[in-house]
Amino acid sequence: MEKQSYYEPKFAAATQYAHNNDWSFATINEQQVRTVYLENLKLLSRYQQTNINKELAETVLQKLAHALPTTQVTGGNPKLLYTVWQLLAAQRIKCDMQAKITMNTIIWKS
Repeated sequence: MEKQSYYEPKFAAATQYAHNNDWSFATINEQQVRTVYLENLKLLSRYQQTNINKELAETVLQKLAHALPTTQVTGGNPKLLYTVWQLLAAQRIKCDMQAKITMNTIIWKS
């Protein structure tokens, strides 16, 4: 690392502060940050501040209530897909965030 001597005391202080407060602290590099997980967060961030249609959300949640994790919720309906992504962004439903989110992503109820 080019500026290792500059950052070393700062990271040591951060590590100690985290330890004193029962937090975890880790340093990561750019390759560890630029992952599918980050891409998924960027995708879902667009849906986080939008208003969720309550009727469509209820439709999705009802379909998931009695089902195993599935991809067959939207039936090709783009409005339901939009709602699925809104619900994922709001963490009302879940998916594997380590795999790229697509129209075929397996989802389940939180």
